[in-house]
Amino acid sequence: MTRATFGDTPSPFLSIATIHKHAKDHGSEYPKAANEVKANMHVDDLLTGAPDDDSALQLKEDLRSLLSKGGFELTKWASNSQKVMEATPVHERAPSLVPNPESENVSGVLTVLGTSWNTCDDVLLLASGSSIAAEEDPMTKRSLISLYSRIFDPMGLLTPYLVTPKLQFQELWARSLDWDEPLGVDIAQVWRAWKQELPLVDRIEIPRCLLHGLSSVAKVEIHGFADSSQKAYGSAIYLCAEDENKSRVSNLVMAKSRVAPMKRITLPRLELLAAFITAKLLYYVVQALRISVDSVHAWSDSQIALAWIRKPSSCWKVFVANRVQEIQQKVPPSQWRFCPGNQNPADLVTRGISAVQLRESSLWWNGPHWLQQPSSHWPKCEVQSSFPDECLVEERKESIESHCFVCQPKVQAVHLDLPELALRFETW
Repeated sequence: MTRATFGDTPSPFLSIATIHKHAKDHGSEYPKAANEVKANMHVDDLLTGAPDDDSALQLKEDLRSLLSKGGFELTKWASNSQKVMEATPVHERAPSLVPNPESENVSGVLTVLGTSWNTCDDVLLLASGSSIAAEEDPMTKRSLISLYSRIFDPMGLLTPYLVTPKLQFQELWARSLDWDEPLGVDIAQVWRAWKQELPLVDRIEIPRCLLHGLSSVAKVEIHGFADSSQKAYGSAIYLCAEDENKSRVSNLVMAKSRVAPMKRITLPRLELLAAFITAKLLYYVVQALRISVDSVHAWSDSQIALAWIRKPSSCWKVFVANRVQEIQQKVPPSQWRFCPGNQNPADLVTRGISAVQLRESSLWWNGPHWLQQPSSHWPKCEVQSSFPDECLVEERKESIESHCFVCQPKVQAVHLDLPELALRFETW
């Protein structure tokens, strides 16, 4: 075959493999453009950026020249830079950025990988809550999960608001409710109140640039916060940057939430699970940003979970040991700190908040106020001299039998000839 046809199962792979092969063949001519294609080409969409207008224009021309060598013509250009758009012919711009004949106004809003981007204000819009709330809802388990799953939030930026229907859906499973059976009165009331706030989500605007407000960047830090309740646990990751004048900004990068297992486990173990996904999320964010990060910090308001993380995993029972081991591999124990619960943004994930509270919460969008201050203003980590009793419950106990092979033999009649007995002792 000489064409990659739409609709075939391997078509997405074949198309991107062809693009990568082309970028590799011409990488020596356009090294920066080739690297951008390999890293930021998603099937037929290229999403990338540059630090200034001139660099963006140069990258744009290199990308055009590189891909045109294979017959791939880049179109539907969009940028928040006015200079870049002026250098782009009108017929090559994204349709939403082309003036309408009936109106000279340009909306500037386009969909990028499922997320709406307002290029004029350079902000992200994450949901179409008004259209979802207006749909007919028979108030069943099927309709609940159907409407909820239509909210596209891959970065978890709306997590404190979206955790409520997740908890209600788990409760429906606990009650063994059929898919088309009406919701219980209590769940229906919570679900109805949650849907009424959906249109407010459309008004939430999130700055696209994580470093907006800084003229230069001298230092970059990544902070991860973990928290748990009996119902849910989660994590929130923030990027904190500092310029040469010691001015600092902090912004939410991404977040994740999970409902607590239906089989009840202790709160300290849930706190450890929150630290577990925080460590994985921190590792993922540092790798995905592909920028130089000066330091990584992880925060938890659980002294017990922190005590588990600070000691070798071999000290604890299997459940704790397995998770502590992976946490320590991704985030060293020295980078874990204690954070007061009322200053932990991940606390909003575990209990859920309304859309109005979410939109106005500086704790959620920018993290605790001390993130924008020097490290001397951060909460001091109090090192406890002794472990709490809840911590020692998970301590691994040595087996008594492992120490009594010779000194306390079992009194049993066993027929062993001497050569075999000598061999066993020699092996031992």
